[in-house]
Amino acid sequence: KKYICCLGTISSRKSSLMILKAFILSIKKLEENNHLNFIPTLVFAGRNDIGEKFEKYLFENPNIIYLGEITHREALILTCNSNGSINVSSCEGIPRSSLEALHFGIPSILSGAVPEFMEFCKESCFNLLNKSNEKELSILINKLIMYPEIFSLSNKKYPLYKHDYK
Repeated sequence: KKYICCLGTISSRKSSLMILKAFILSIKKLEENNHLNFIPTLVFAGRNDIGEKFEKYLFENPNIIYLGEITHREALILTCNSNGSINVSSCEGIPRSSLEALHFGIPSILSGAVPEFMEFCKESCFNLLNKSNEKELSILINKLIMYPEIFSLSNKKYPLYKHDYK
């Protein structure tokens, strides 16, 4: 099954609800235009600080899964085998989960508001969300689903062996 992961605390500072809404909007748009051969799943893992606001989306959308808190090894396995990663937090440096996704060459959507992402992704700024809203993010999610190769930094993989985490 194809999936996009969002790892870390589910909170307003990580824009978790915006990610949910943008993903739902993205899937609807792709379905309307008959551009989907498959429907990807959005997988969240981490502590839920939002509570019921977040959980209501889980009941309404079978393509969104919440795993709860997981170990670091489980997070690596989840990341390594994903088709994409999203982290659009606007108030932190580079989270470990994003560094790991980039390290594995996983296509990622990152926040353009984080200067460290700009530095790290100098040659591939097309995957940075510069306007923090659902519509802009849904456009990037559509592109991530349809054309994942343009989001990948796979030519910049570092020598950590992907097969160690399968």
